[in-house]
Amino acid sequence: MDTPDWLRVFRIAKSYGLNHYRFHSWCPPEAAFDAADEVGIYLQPELPTWSAFGVPKHDTFMEAEGYRILYTYGNHPSFALVCMGNEFGLRGTEWERVNGLLREAKRQDGRRLHPGT
Repeated sequence: MDTPDWLRVFRIAKSYGLNHYRFHSWCPPEAAFDAADEVGIYLQPELPTWSAFGVPKHDTFMEAEGYRILYTYGNHPSFALVCMGNEFGLRGTEWERVNGLLREAKRQDGRRLHPGT
């Protein structure tokens, strides 16, 4: 998980013509962002969730985690996209909650794409 290891991985990816890494339901460490900046790979971290929104403790954690990701890694040129999570089985008000988080993330830091609804 250190920068030289990430450099190796990203250089191999570039040799195959890849320029984007999606981190399925997690955010990589700073070393990955540093290496991606150097090699020219775009990164897409995601909030660490597969579960539905609508549970207050879960929602509070996801909102705080989203802000931590934006503020910790937001100045890296490789940080191109950020996603609210993965494979939601959401209904009605749960989608409203996710969309509210998405709108707030864009308001807080609109420099990147925010895949969502």
